[in-house]
Amino acid sequence: MTGHEKHEIQGTALLRAMVRDVPSSIVVTDLEGRVLLANRSARRLLGLPGKVRLADGVHVGDSRRLTEYVASVAASAPRRSQHLAELQVRWGDVDRVIAVDGRRITGIAGFRGLVFSLQDVTQYVGELRSLRLSAYEDALTGLPNRAAFHNATDQALRAKADGALLMIDLDNFKRINDAHGHEAGDRVLVTFAERLVDLLPEHASAGRLGGDEFVVLLTQGADAEARRVADLVVRAAERPVSVGHVDVVVTASVGGSSLVGPRTDHALRQADEMLYVAKRSGRGTWRMWSDDDEEWRVRKADVTAELEVLRMQLTEVYVESRTDFMTGLPNTRMLFEDLDRLGCDGAPETAGLVFIDLDFFGTVNRTRGDRAGDDVLRQVGDVFREACRDGDTVYRKGGEEFVVLLPGADLDQSVRVAERFRLRLLQRGIPHRGRDDQPVVTLSAGVASGRLGEVGSVDALMHAAAMRMLAAKQTGRNRVVSDSATVP
Repeated sequence: MTGHEKHEIQGTALLRAMVRDVPSSIVVTDLEGRVLLANRSARRLLGLPGKVRLADGVHVGDSRRLTEYVASVAASAPRRSQHLAELQVRWGDVDRVIAVDGRRITGIAGFRGLVFSLQDVTQYVGELRSLRLSAYEDALTGLPNRAAFHNATDQALRAKADGALLMIDLDNFKRINDAHGHEAGDRVLVTFAERLVDLLPEHASAGRLGGDEFVVLLTQGADAEARRVADLVVRAAERPVSVGHVDVVVTASVGGSSLVGPRTDHALRQADEMLYVAKRSGRGTWRMWSDDDEEWRVRKADVTAELEVLRMQLTEVYVESRTDFMTGLPNTRMLFEDLDRLGCDGAPETAGLVFIDLDFFGTVNRTRGDRAGDDVLRQVGDVFREACRDGDTVYRKGGEEFVVLLPGADLDQSVRVAERFRLRLLQRGIPHRGRDDQPVVTLSAGVASGRLGEVGSVDALMHAAAMRMLAAKQTGRNRVVSDSATVP
């Protein structure tokens, strides 16, 4: 055996050992994509063995795309990587998504072929799709938001649909919030959204632009259908909404316009002008744009400004959906997203959790009214925001409940933070005025610490902190509890 042959054998053995033991999913093929070598991770990901070519391991719909990609890698310069994203594969009984990086290799023990690194990106793709969905959905009503509706209207205009736009505004809606509280206002908005969806024909869709403003897109029927739907919307809004023991009555003003191109803002401006004509006519009615109306004004902003406005709107939607409107603190959605992110890289991370409840807060609302209670919550939110360390975050969970997330904190550190929150609130001296024996607002807190990133760890940590908060309340309030005392 010559030295060169011996070197080739040793090199091939070394190559096989490296592919077998590397933690990534690695597949080695010939220049035509026939599988020569695959490590355990790659075999499981693609369902190998039993597959002759690399393309045999993916869904039929992606097989041609992968075959063309393999040919491109084979034709490329050696040691030059090429990337292919979002291939569909079947892993056991579960559909997965992978990304592939490949390059042509030569000069290793005389071998000429291709090497591919596979990465399972299923979770990343799912989270990205979820983020895109939340960015185009109104958090309160579940309807498409402003950005989503702009996209739908743009598509209808490009398709030259014979349709119409309706702009809807609930009349004097602020009075509902002032008289009955924001929860009642939210209930009215949700109920109206449900009624709107129920009354629309199949070729129509509804969205919420923000606040008490809604919009309807009809892609068929034009003027006559728009008038019929506008009348149904006005009638639907007039039906009372039950909020607790009170029936809340609201009316809607509607302005409509035929879909005219080439830009969405033209149609929206016409409908918006008609909306205010309806409001000036006495509210609770509708008006449609006609050729006799005054010509609408065309906005003078250029394309760059339009794109910037849309970007700002998307950012506002994202922030609004994760922010508590009362205190300005992050809300429950943001809390659980942050909890899920801790330890999601596979290395569980220790975190502390402080579950806070304001003492006897219900008496504030009952004796002083909801507006006074809202003012107290805003002041408490300011105190908690100031008490946070860098890296820690306080959330309003709902009602008078707050949660403080402390990444990397053990139980002792979490207790010290909770005690700082309690003392800061006590020192601020926010008047309670709900009970004679409660001069200022105080809190009861439960503290827990644990490792996140394991199945059920988030729920377990939240439950432990909540139970200890109840123990703090039952043992006297205005205190912090961190042991695992059983709550009756």
